[in-house]
Amino acid sequence: MTKKKAVTLGVFTFLPILYYFVFISFFFLIYTSINNEQNQFTTIFLVIFPIHFAMMINIIILLVIYIKDVFKNINIEESKRTLWALVLFFGNMIAMPIYWYKNIWVPLKAEGRIINNNPV
Repeated sequence: MTKKKAVTLGVFTFLPILYYFVFISFFFLIYTSINNEQNQFTTIFLVIFPIHFAMMINIIILLVIYIKDVFKNINIEESKRTLWALVLFFGNMIAMPIYWYKNIWVPLKAEGRIINNNPV
C-alpha cells in the first residue's frame, strides 16, 4: 500500500472516533439547552442525521476493506487472521485504528517507504 492510500485510510479510520465526540456534544446541547423547543430539536436532528448516516456507511466500507486486508496482508500470521477479523467485526471503531497502525502504517515504515514521514 502506498503512503497516500495508507494516510487516506487512516483519516477515514479515525473519523468515527472524532464523530463520536461531536455526536455526544450535539445530544448534550439538546438536553442542556435552556430553550428546549421542538423546532430546535428538529433543526439539530436534521443536521446530525446525515452526518450519522455517512459515518455508518463509512464504518461498513472500512469493515469490508479491513477484513479483506486481514486475509491478504502478508504481515499477519496465518493463525491470527481469523482473530483479527472477529476483533474488527465486533470492536470496529476501537479495533480499526489499532489494526491500521499495527498492520498498515508500521509495516510501511519498516519497508523503508516512509522515512521521517517523507516518501522514499
